[in-house]
Amino acid sequence: MGFFVLDKKFSFDTNIQKEALLNEFKGNLFEYLTGLSFSRLNGFEDEYILSLSEKLKEKFISYDRWLWNNDPYLQKRLPILAQDTAGALFDYVDGGSIDSIRVIGKEDSLELKQNYHEGDLLLVNSDGVLPVSLKLCKYNSFVNTKSGGIKSFIEKYFSVYKESSRYQKELNMVVERCFLKMGHELYGMLGMDFSEKFGPEWSEALMPELPGQLDQEMREVVLSNYHEVILVLYGIFEELASDEHTFKKCLLPLLGLSNDRIIQCICFHGDGYQQKGIRIHDIERIMSELKSIRLGSVKEAKSSFEIFLEDFILQIRIKPMNKFIVPAHKVNCSVRYNGR
Repeated sequence: MGFFVLDKKFSFDTNIQKEALLNEFKGNLFEYLTGLSFSRLNGFEDEYILSLSEKLKEKFISYDRWLWNNDPYLQKRLPILAQDTAGALFDYVDGGSIDSIRVIGKEDSLELKQNYHEGDLLLVNSDGVLPVSLKLCKYNSFVNTKSGGIKSFIEKYFSVYKESSRYQKELNMVVERCFLKMGHELYGMLGMDFSEKFGPEWSEALMPELPGQLDQEMREVVLSNYHEVILVLYGIFEELASDEHTFKKCLLPLLGLSNDRIIQCICFHGDGYQQKGIRIHDIERIMSELKSIRLGSVKEAKSSFEIFLEDFILQIRIKPMNKFIVPAHKVNCSVRYNGR
């Protein structure tokens, strides 16, 4: 099995890009290693490895080599964290009853994604398939659970509300209006005219396309755009939350629980990637913790708000889809558990 040429395939220009690669590779390797440790506990390690396609094996090998070159300490700690997580998961699901396990988080199959949504591992027993969503997260920080394009977000996740289409249209109009306002302000700072979109003249002026690369004054204009959009999204959430029973059910996919049988397993680590706790739950447990819901406020100049639940906080944040120069935002959902 050959290795990828890492210097070309996984090159980076900034620390931000390096951090993004680190997080992606760390997460994917953690999924594979947790599955591997689980399979060893149940005596079907060989079958687990054979279930991997050659393409998937090459990906995991290349990620491992990249970590070895860029963060060798983390590369050594990951198998230990995965082993701890696999042991906790084994106890939670009665691992002796599991017949096979498969890692699917990095699979390209649309069918797998449609059937198992956030699932990273599939545990198979006589009762069927248990998808497992795995997270490796720093202690007392937010865990990313869902991310979706803002222009379909309400209709996709709150479609049971008859007003969802109207809310979505209102939100999309605000996104477009705020984007145009932002464009006119940024172009005006450069003494240029804005013609409804960021054209080649923006890059010809050597201007960046990522918010973090802008100077302070321009960055504040971009952040003001996101702030205006989040205020409107917050108002929609306030109206949706008035029907508390329906609202709770709609929150489940935002919490990373789209599949009725999915199990969410989160390994928390501290500095030095020392294990600080493992939380495992399913929809039944989460629903029991959704007894009270309270929306926080949108703070000045912020692009997020929080929903306070009994045992955790759900944060809703507006972010650029990638580059801020296109009128496409994403809604990023993340969770912080109390005491974690």
